[in-house]
Amino acid sequence: MIRVLLISDTHGSLERFHRIKDRLGKIDTVFHAGDLGTDAGDIGLALNAPVYAVRGNCDDPFNASDMPFERVVPLGGLRFYLTHGHRTGSEYALFLKAKEAHCAAAIFGHTHRQFLGAYEDVLLVNPGSLTYPRDGNAGWAILEIENGDINVHHYSI
Repeated sequence: MIRVLLISDTHGSLERFHRIKDRLGKIDTVFHAGDLGTDAGDIGLALNAPVYAVRGNCDDPFNASDMPFERVVPLGGLRFYLTHGHRTGSEYALFLKAKEAHCAAAIFGHTHRQFLGAYEDVLLVNPGSLTYPRDGNAGWAILEIENGDINVHHYSI
C-alpha cells in the first residue's frame, strides 16, 4: 500500500502540521496543493518522503517560480492531477483537466474546505487547510493506493 499525505494552503505556518505529524503514520509521498508550497520541502523533510507541489495564488512568484501551476504525478500505476485550483474555476473543470490527462484523481486546494467527490471515474479531493480553514475544520487527507484502488480519508483537528 502507498500512503500519500494530501495537504494544501499552509500559508507559511507549519505549527499544526508539527502537532499532527506523529499521528500520520508512515507516509510514502506528499502532495502539496499550493499556497506556500515552499512549506512542502519542510514537510517532506519532516516525514522523510518525496514531495510533489504546485504553485498557488498566494505563492511568491520569485520563491516559487520553479513550481508549476499544475502537474501530473504517476504513482502506484495510476496518474494524479495536482493543482491549486484557482486557475481552473470549478470542480467540473478540474474533472475535465484530469480526465484529459488520463488521471484517476484531481487533487486541489484553494477553497480551504475539505471535499471528496467524483465525476464519472475521476475522484476529486481537496484536503482543506491546516492553517486557515473556512469550514471550521483545520484539515488534511490521506490517500491510499492498493492494487489500483484509491481510498481517501479526511482528518481534522
